[in-house]
Amino acid sequence: MRVALVVNPIHRRGRRVARALVALCRDHAATVRVHLTSPARPAGRGLLAGAEEPRPDLVAAVGGDGTVREVAGALSREGVCIPLLPVPTGTADLYALNVGIRSAAHAGALLEEFLRAAGEGHGAARRASADRQSGAAGPGSVTGSDGARRVLAAARDCDLGLIRFVRPDGGRTPEIPFLVDAGMGGSAQALLRTPALAKRLLGAGGYAVGAARVLLRPPVHFDIRMPGNLPEAAPRSTHLSAWSVELGGIRAVPGRITVFPHGGPGTGGLALLAVRGEAVPWRWPQVFAAGFRGGYGGSGLLHRESASAAEVRAEHPVPVHVDGEDAGWASAATVRVLPGALAVLAPGSPWR
Repeated sequence: MRVALVVNPIHRRGRRVARALVALCRDHAATVRVHLTSPARPAGRGLLAGAEEPRPDLVAAVGGDGTVREVAGALSREGVCIPLLPVPTGTADLYALNVGIRSAAHAGALLEEFLRAAGEGHGAARRASADRQSGAAGPGSVTGSDGARRVLAAARDCDLGLIRFVRPDGGRTPEIPFLVDAGMGGSAQALLRTPALAKRLLGAGGYAVGAARVLLRPPVHFDIRMPGNLPEAAPRSTHLSAWSVELGGIRAVPGRITVFPHGGPGTGGLALLAVRGEAVPWRWPQVFAAGFRGGYGGSGLLHRESASAAEVRAEHPVPVHVDGEDAGWASAATVRVLPGALAVLAPGSPWR
């Protein structure tokens, strides 16, 4: 079994978790290679490069949502189906949460359970090695290719979103992958206004500090067009005044708050959610209460759609974000989803 660890070393916790995973893989006779990320070398760059080295059977992304997103994008660009294991050590870790991985320790336990189930323990590895040396390797022996097939069979099919922004000067960005949420308007402004200290001390809760600073931000007029390429869906368009427009690939955030009741990592579509302008400023408590109750389905203050592709255009340039990271300013965006583009090792996999 060949395991690649992509590690964001910015946090001490991530480095500590990576060392533990390396030891775990070696304890189970798995070959492990570590790739460190940096601004100059984003996650995923060089991960699959080099014909002289065999590709990994499993990629574990140790970091936050940004690290997982970059690795997922690299796997998709290469057109390979290598299972991905998110190992959450970031600030929010919303993707890991939504595929059922509660912590880095939980991810490590999943990896260990799978390595055992795949027959990569010391005993199985020694028997396979002895069989190969004696020429007696048969159908029941565990080999690297066997391990790869078993990892792939164990993984869940999950979606990958792709978004392209139109900049204020008319320029277009390349398609940017996302897993959690891409947004335009007030949500991106909230991210920009969140102090680093708040994120460091409060984790995902720190974003509430930034949100509180921009809740009174005036709404913007958006045109939203969807081609209707989900089954039984007709093309449609919507014009509305909104505080923000979000395109989500998840369902919930910490605190038992359901943001996208119609979303999830493997729905095959995007969950569009817009906070209507009439919620600003006095009806925000109703919006928050709907989230705590388990979803915004019954709230008239929010506009919900499901689509596999969409075009969103703002009346003037607004701040935008991708998976909680600042993506600059844009006047429009086109977005689509690649259903089942990723194989993700997570709880509920068939081998468990």
